[in-house]
Amino acid sequence: MKDRLSTLLESVVDGERLSSADALVLFGEDKRLAELLDASRRVRVRKQGRKVHYVHSLNINPTNVCENKCELCAFWRESDDEAAYIKSLPELRKDLEDASSLALSDIHIVGGIIPEMNLAYYEDLFRMCKEILPGVLIQALTAVEVSYLAKLEGISVKDALHRLKDAGLGAIPGGGAEILVDDVRSEICSNKISSAEWLSVHEEAHGVGIPSNATMLFGHLEKPEHIVAHMEKLRDLQDRTGGFAAFIPLPFQPGGTKLSVGSAPSGHIISKVVAMARLYLDNIPHLRLLVNYMDKNLLQLLACCAVDDIGGTSLDEKIAKATGAPGDAVFSSKEEMYEFIRKVDLEPVFVNSRYELLGDVAVDEPVGAERSVSGINMAGRLSLDDAAKMYDELSFTELGALAARARFERVPGNMATYVVDRNISLTNICVSGCEFCAFYVDAGSDRAFTLSREEVLQKVKEAVAAGATQIMVQGGLNPELNIEYYEGLFRAIKETADVWIHSLTATEIHYLAKQTDLSYSD
Repeated sequence: MKDRLSTLLESVVDGERLSSADALVLFGEDKRLAELLDASRRVRVRKQGRKVHYVHSLNINPTNVCENKCELCAFWRESDDEAAYIKSLPELRKDLEDASSLALSDIHIVGGIIPEMNLAYYEDLFRMCKEILPGVLIQALTAVEVSYLAKLEGISVKDALHRLKDAGLGAIPGGGAEILVDDVRSEICSNKISSAEWLSVHEEAHGVGIPSNATMLFGHLEKPEHIVAHMEKLRDLQDRTGGFAAFIPLPFQPGGTKLSVGSAPSGHIISKVVAMARLYLDNIPHLRLLVNYMDKNLLQLLACCAVDDIGGTSLDEKIAKATGAPGDAVFSSKEEMYEFIRKVDLEPVFVNSRYELLGDVAVDEPVGAERSVSGINMAGRLSLDDAAKMYDELSFTELGALAARARFERVPGNMATYVVDRNISLTNICVSGCEFCAFYVDAGSDRAFTLSREEVLQKVKEAVAAGATQIMVQGGLNPELNIEYYEGLFRAIKETADVWIHSLTATEIHYLAKQTDLSYSD
């Protein structure tokens, strides 16, 4: 018999709308993350098949000087800071001309808000973009920037949007620091427009035919109920306008900010937020994760689940870097993104941020196509044939959900074990000569080393002082180190410290047994 959560997930997969109360229930199910991810994958397949979208964009940040001075933003600078800059239109013309050979899909323009960069400045910049890069989509100006420009000009947001659209604006990004709950919002960015104003700008944009993205910054001071409330406001607006093209959850990066948050959200939290976004935001077609804020391995995993858009190249990206986002979290070319998607057997689709197709699409499975495996007995030990069938035919998340169920049956509760360990490599001299190994050297090499017993014991003492409960001792197959050496070394370690010795690979034991003409047991 299915429990309440399984029944709830099945109803969402079948197209029923998730209530906010039920979303909070799902959000609290830490042990059922694998099922959440599988349900999100099934919804994504129903809506997008196996397609994963990507763009090839250049970031232009005209200034890092900003009147808002948000507490969480690591990008802005005071005007007298030596790192502060304000780019003139001639300087930006040079940047655009340099980009003319890049075959871009998008120009992404956001920055600080200052009076010098008024509505006319951006109108001139957009016209210059269209002149130099005529086929490239201009995705620019967050709701915060649009609101500021309208107030600066003394006109309505709607009138400002009409002028910007006439100058070439094609889409509006979601903005980086959005949480649509005002008490939390006031703590992280007290000078920004309110949640209601942010939503109003996007509603006006949709009304004049400018699609936009919606972001949510999470992993800072918010709680699960704030995340659901944020998504609820987006879903309600989308019901009215249909103008959001994508939802973009942004994991908070604490580097360089003034918030007292010690670390970025874990992969577990990121995965849960992404799964919930796909399940709850049933009327926003695309779910985008930006590689600039993500570990690539986690991004690839989530592309197998809920995500149908991995962002893009974001060339010359500055804002995420300023926060301390992972330095290798970047794509450098369209080809790299294509291969990234193909490696997990998904279909790459090259688009711009309006999701207008710019490249060929491989033949996809019909939307809603599901692979299933029948005839497998899950009650007992898996046969080799059944295991192979599951590996070949089950989706990543289906297999993950089954594995999670088995894990909680074998290890009840929430227990996860770990050990504090030090690896001590005794020697890099080895006679095996394995072709894959970058560690070993021949005995005559100037890089060869063998630790003395005193050096090993000193490392053991340091490890135990740092809290280690285990020592891993291993190394190359060095003819100079016989079984008597290891017997003496292990005894000395046990006399020195109360520590578990986890040591010697099967290869090393085989080598010592042959060397001394002993059985493995002896």
